[in-house]
Amino acid sequence: MLLNIKIEHSSIGKSGVFLQRSGLSGVKVVQEGKVISPSEGNYAVLGNNGETVNIRLDKPKSFLDLPVAFVDGERVMLAPPLKAYEIVLISMPLLLMFGGGAVGGALGACALGINAKLMRKCKGIAGKLISGIFVFATAVIAYFAIASVLTDFFQ
Repeated sequence: MLLNIKIEHSSIGKSGVFLQRSGLSGVKVVQEGKVISPSEGNYAVLGNNGETVNIRLDKPKSFLDLPVAFVDGERVMLAPPLKAYEIVLISMPLLLMFGGGAVGGALGACALGINAKLMRKCKGIAGKLISGIFVFATAVIAYFAIASVLTDFFQ
């Protein structure tokens, strides 16, 4: 699942610069559909008036956080920090990782990644609660289905 976050700053407001985050390919800076390659840790994009604007991304504090963006040295908030209930919803699949062995660990890790993206994409508390619980419940059902098949197979 791809997460697109617009980088909002007065010098690049019209140019459509996005941070793309994917679970497998990491973080990219994209301007008008083209991936911008970093040079010495900076991404050079075109600003409103055609001038070059430098974007620097610092590593996030944890895997749940987004990178910290600096546009021409000025810190830019990409998204508000996660709230406590969002972190709880994201972390619920960890229960499968602790109690379900390899199958539970794999399903829990996938569900955790999906929940992390959903908490950034969904609007409103109700949507976040419903989607987070649904993903967790789906992972639990999948765990029991796979465990049942594996148990029958190895007996």
